[in-house]
Amino acid sequence: MFADDYSFFFDNHTNLLQTIWEKYFTWGGRLLGHAWMISVQHISPQLFGFIAAGAVCLLLTGIHLLTYGREWKANTTLWQCLFPFAIFWFCLPEAWEVLLWRTGTIYLLAASCACFFLVPYRFYMDSGRWLPQWLALPFVLFAFSIPFWVEVVILPTLFLGAFMLYRRRSRNVTPAWAMAALAALALGTVFSIGAPGNFARANSANAFQLATFISNAITLTYKYFYTIFPSLLVSGFFFVIFWKKPNPAQAFPTALVLAFLASSVFSAVIIFGGGSASYRALSMAFVLALVAANISFGAALARWSALKALPALCIPLLLFATLQTCSDYQHLLTAQDARTAHVKAALQRNEDTVYVQEYPAVRQKNYFFLDTLRGNPVPWPVQFSKWFGLKNAYLLMDAAPATLKDAASQAWAGNVTIGQGLALQGVYVTPRDNGKVVSAIFQGATSTIEEIFFLTVAQDSSLIPSIAKHLLPAQQYPARLTTTVEKIASELFDRTRIEIGPNTTMDQGNNTALFYAKLHPRGGTTGNIALVIRIKAHGEAFYIRCF
Repeated sequence: MFADDYSFFFDNHTNLLQTIWEKYFTWGGRLLGHAWMISVQHISPQLFGFIAAGAVCLLLTGIHLLTYGREWKANTTLWQCLFPFAIFWFCLPEAWEVLLWRTGTIYLLAASCACFFLVPYRFYMDSGRWLPQWLALPFVLFAFSIPFWVEVVILPTLFLGAFMLYRRRSRNVTPAWAMAALAALALGTVFSIGAPGNFARANSANAFQLATFISNAITLTYKYFYTIFPSLLVSGFFFVIFWKKPNPAQAFPTALVLAFLASSVFSAVIIFGGGSASYRALSMAFVLALVAANISFGAALARWSALKALPALCIPLLLFATLQTCSDYQHLLTAQDARTAHVKAALQRNEDTVYVQEYPAVRQKNYFFLDTLRGNPVPWPVQFSKWFGLKNAYLLMDAAPATLKDAASQAWAGNVTIGQGLALQGVYVTPRDNGKVVSAIFQGATSTIEEIFFLTVAQDSSLIPSIAKHLLPAQQYPARLTTTVEKIASELFDRTRIEIGPNTTMDQGNNTALFYAKLHPRGGTTGNIALVIRIKAHGEAFYIRCF
């Protein structure tokens, strides 16, 4: 188990209905998602692996049916099955989030349900035939349940289902049950989005920060286009091939899926703009981008059979990727076993507080977020400790803060007043362990510091942070950021949150404390980095540009 898997394990699974009902009023409207997340933690790792693999197969089957509609049997060839699987395997961003992480599999399951919901509408658009009567009511109930998995599939599914009915309107009377299913989906959306827990959770996140909300929305939009780019590039390439002789029956579904993509970005930004700007929020957008590429490939394959060689080239790449994935997975399990052994050894020594090493090469192996104690607020570290019977557990950052000042590649010292009785006296950054270890020294009422975020970006970073960097003041550092534009710009940087605790704090005497962490600046660690510190103290957030 990883990250908040530990938290869901300790929810009451013996009275599951009561537990998910309580979460509806305290956490959010994902009733089915919560039921799955609580239940799956008690499944063995081997069985969970089979479930995740089966979910991937179901998703790819749904993509195939949604791509070809009534003609799916005639298009079930090795190449037409291998092509979408290759794109899925190579291009799915942060695949660990939806394939390995138990809690994250709700996005995989939700996308699979949405695909199978849309299949009857795709068949109806092709032939005008709807489901048999005995399936009508179960299908409506199935539609009502979809929003209770996860929110990111709602708007795209509703839009695409309605659009396919609209395309058939002039040739058939729209089936009442098809309209009823869309109405049920919309009704479920109302109950899911309107769950009291969504508002309770928002209120518990302290004061709303406009800068964080807007920056998350911008970052997620950027990740959205990055997510769908490989599939749309393939789609556009094949579309050009048969552009001279367009076939409306083939070109229309491509246009339909591309129209869906325009709606899904709004869905993702609206729902997650104030929360996590994570790739998993874009899982449904990636699935439908894959459908677009699949449709275009099928149309091109019908014209140029020589294109069968393209997916054939993927076979050796897939074999290599399989071996690499097994190696990465084993690497992660070894690191987790080492951490477990370290904790158990501490328990045998009657220690109730332990200090553990972070997982090695977490960023390169794409499971950075899986580290239970890194970057997650309470209660996840608490639940990790509860799992092992500890008082508390801390993550060591592989830093030696006492020597930071001597070995710093960048340094700033001075005095910047932050709030009542609190001042920032110095910041030091030094390269260590393929990362950057940064420390900030505060003097005064350090106990009033509630949280610290180090916002970083390298000089050779990607487009959005580079633009954001130019929006920051060019005055002498340190610079206090006061305008909303400056705060939003800094929030676009990578974020390393400091958990206030013994492993990240050193008392320096004279009412002075040093906080430190290891950073992974976006764009790499070559050259200088831009650094902004966001400090929350006295219930207010302060932004300081240091480098």
